[in-house]
Amino acid sequence: MESRMSSLVLKLAAWGWTPDVPEDSECINRHLRRVAVTSPQNYFEQIVGSISLGQSVVLRPQGLAYAEDPAVEVLRDFVPPDGLGPCILIGTGGTSGQMRFAIHTLDTLLTAAEGYAAQFPHWPANHISPLPMEHVGGLMPVFRALAANGEVRFAQYKDWMEGPPPEVLSPAVVSLVPTQLHRLMDDAQGRAWLQRFQCILIGGAALEAADRQRARSLGLRLAPCYGMTETAAMITVTPPEAFLAGDESVGLPMPHARVTLLPPEQRIVVMGDMLCHGYWPPRADFLRDPFYTGDQGMWLPGGHLRVQGRLDRVVNTGGEKVDPGVVERRVQALPGVTEAIAFGLDDPDWGQRLVIAVAGELSVTQERVWQALYSTERRCEVPKELRLWPWRLPRTGTGKPNWRRLRNAFNTEAAPETEA
Repeated sequence: MESRMSSLVLKLAAWGWTPDVPEDSECINRHLRRVAVTSPQNYFEQIVGSISLGQSVVLRPQGLAYAEDPAVEVLRDFVPPDGLGPCILIGTGGTSGQMRFAIHTLDTLLTAAEGYAAQFPHWPANHISPLPMEHVGGLMPVFRALAANGEVRFAQYKDWMEGPPPEVLSPAVVSLVPTQLHRLMDDAQGRAWLQRFQCILIGGAALEAADRQRARSLGLRLAPCYGMTETAAMITVTPPEAFLAGDESVGLPMPHARVTLLPPEQRIVVMGDMLCHGYWPPRADFLRDPFYTGDQGMWLPGGHLRVQGRLDRVVNTGGEKVDPGVVERRVQALPGVTEAIAFGLDDPDWGQRLVIAVAGELSVTQERVWQALYSTERRCEVPKELRLWPWRLPRTGTGKPNWRRLRNAFNTEAAPETEA
């Protein structure tokens, strides 16, 4: 790692960046410091500075005060795995709905960035990132720019809808999630901005069919990709030329990743040196290589991967993963509530929108349920819609949820039918 670190510091120096270290007040314990500064550049400088001194770091939302950070107690006892050296902890909702961090290192993240640079040597070396630095999607554009000997710039995508397209590095690659793309395509200034890019990496959630077709009609050079925090972001990607020609896959595996499908459910399984080294808090069932995802896939002609969906109940809303069970338990704790089912509905803006159906005694009101739903640190866990049933939710003859009636209830303003 020493040679990689030296090379990284030299490249940062060429940008005018200098490794830094978080203040002592950000120490969670003797092994771990917290990075939550407001400047994206200094955010990355503090990551590199801490790692170079042998200290692990955890990435937190920019500007979040130490005293207000619920992760501090979760991480108080963190110790790097034996022989691993300094770590970079990146938050992931995963399927548990609980606060959890993927344990990466400089080597895992650089492996992914170098694989990207090797796969696409003719793509622009410069990157624009409007994504939060505490997420893997906001962090990796910096590593990719470094690996490709390019530059990186940070932006707020909402600014692109408030005036003429700003001057940016050109040519450049931009990284977006589907929600951002959808909103930019709805805005004339946003569309003009998008059309300036030779490559628009889209990840974090599935891209709706309507947005795919609209992007093609606008000539937007999208590159849909597949990956997750555990894989150091994307491990497959569809080049813009293939996307514009009608390719509906997430592309071919990249050089640093080996992808297989495990029968009978065709679970996507990943292998490679870019994989995280585990979670904090630890999970006894974690396997690093191979890494078993919760996604179902299928191979298309030419070895291209299509992601069929989740094998579990996780709702992916705006790029954030939410466990419906966590939301349900929050409501089921209310007196008088008999049932609660949270689930995702397809949504052109969010990818999926989280909704919840609740049944209970007549004393259960929407106001009380909403109050319980808002009692969470993760805003993505607050459903977009709520429907109340008296006493019980609709079920089939075998006792399973009647998904057709549940979904239909959120497509009408009529009151849900009373169950016999």
